[in-house]
Amino acid sequence: MVWMLWKAMHGLITLGDLALIYAAFNQGQRLMATLLESVGQLYANSPVFWGTSLSPRARTRVREPSADEAKTLPGLYEEINFKQISFRYRKATEAL
Repeated sequence: MVWMLWKAMHGLITLGDLALIYAAFNQGQRLMATLLESVGQLYANSPVFWGTSLSPRARTRVREPSADEAKTLPGLYEEINFKQISFRYRKATEAL
């Protein structure tokens, strides 16, 4: 911008040219800032959109029991109660 101002002061470009270049430069800066902000938000929200399966550390803890481990529960007729079961989303600040 200093170089363009120097050219305007020496009559190599007009003040209108300088104003146009300045406006275009500012618009380009705003566009890049918006683009980078959107990419950052997309990255921060990706676990919400795609689940935690993108994480190499995300492993399921539920597995099917083997035939030896599977047992029939006597007296089970009406309901199953789950106790101390929880689920949570990772915070955006936690590493994947």
